[in-house]
Amino acid sequence: MIGDSENVAGVKIWKVNTENFECEELGEMPAALIQKVKSETYGVSSISVCLAGDYAYMSKSSEMAEEIVGCEFKNDGGLRWWSMKNEAAGDGNRSQRVVFSCSVIGLGDLQRAMLLE
Repeated sequence: MIGDSENVAGVKIWKVNTENFECEELGEMPAALIQKVKSETYGVSSISVCLAGDYAYMSKSSEMAEEIVGCEFKNDGGLRWWSMKNEAAGDGNRSQRVVFSCSVIGLGDLQRAMLLE
């Protein structure tokens, strides 16, 4: 996060080398998407992030996220950003929680799951 929680100037994605802890900036979230993860109560200081493979998903963690922001780590080193509506957010009863997770699943995993049924 660039700035402070009340006045966020940007959100950057960094790659960290786990051997020597060197950091490399990969890119920055577009300004229009920052508003989609910004909480009315806590600003951008509280974001939920899920990572799997070449994808990261971000959402508000303090309240029901109306939109989920996605980021794809492309092979050429760039990032591709998008957002998608959280269909469960408009269901009226906000006391129910939605669990958002991600995992790398291949065709072999799907075939094994189908054989178990």
